[in-house]
Amino acid sequence: MDQREGNGVYREVNELRKNLNDLERDKESSFAELKKIRQAIKDKLKTVKDLKSSRNSLTNEVRVLKEKRRELNELLRKAISEVRKTNEEKRAVMRKSQMRNFEHIKKEIEAIEHRIETQVMSHDKEKELMKVIREKKAMLKEAGIVEKSYSASKEADEARKKADGIHKEIQKKAEESQKKHESIIEMLKEVDELRKSEHELSEKCSNKKKSLEEISEKLGEKLEESAKISVQRNERRKEKKKKFESQGNNASNNRIMLRKKKEEVEEKIRKGEKLTTEDILVMQEGE
Repeated sequence: MDQREGNGVYREVNELRKNLNDLERDKESSFAELKKIRQAIKDKLKTVKDLKSSRNSLTNEVRVLKEKRRELNELLRKAISEVRKTNEEKRAVMRKSQMRNFEHIKKEIEAIEHRIETQVMSHDKEKELMKVIREKKAMLKEAGIVEKSYSASKEADEARKKADGIHKEIQKKAEESQKKHESIIEMLKEVDELRKSEHELSEKCSNKKKSLEEISEKLGEKLEESAKISVQRNERRKEKKKKFESQGNNASNNRIMLRKKKEEVEEKIRKGEKLTTEDILVMQEGE
């Protein structure tokens, strides 16, 4: 593998590392957003649950109030019927009695009874007074009819007020229940939208995770290739160093041998001995 190819592998490794880091940050950001969406869905579903519980409670209250209103309306119907009946009786009494003072009649009866008990009188006189008492008591009976009419009207008014009050309460609680129901529908729509976003983001996260795995696998392969290149380069460096050191040792040995041969030639010259061609070449190499 030549130098340029090795450098290309290193560049690919650096590029893959950069892509891996960028994608990892992007994936973490997406997962954080997904976590927020899922928490929002959880919170909204809890709110929906609480709203449903409150709405159902109001619905039950309305059901109870409607039953109570039905009972009061039945009571009111009977009271109105009684009022109509007693009003007719009252009108007949009022026409007959011509608006008598019934309290005064009661006192007259008491006075006559006291007279009969405390005074001595003839049988005929007592009989006459007893007749008067009977007549006046008949008048008081008419007074009871009038009182009964007033009482029936009062009961009808009270029943009507209670029925109206319960009707207003039913309307109020029904409106509250409807508002909560509408809130539930709106909240569930929001949950549906969030679930769509959750599904889309979940798919993106899955794709990013898959891409990370692919890049990681490719990076692993390139790192392995890079490691082999590094080993090869180290081996070549070692070989070059060894060769260089070997060449250095040979040169040193040659210098030593040359110096030794030169010394031998110089010794020949001093002795006046004839020099060979090799001796002349040795002296020339030394120049």
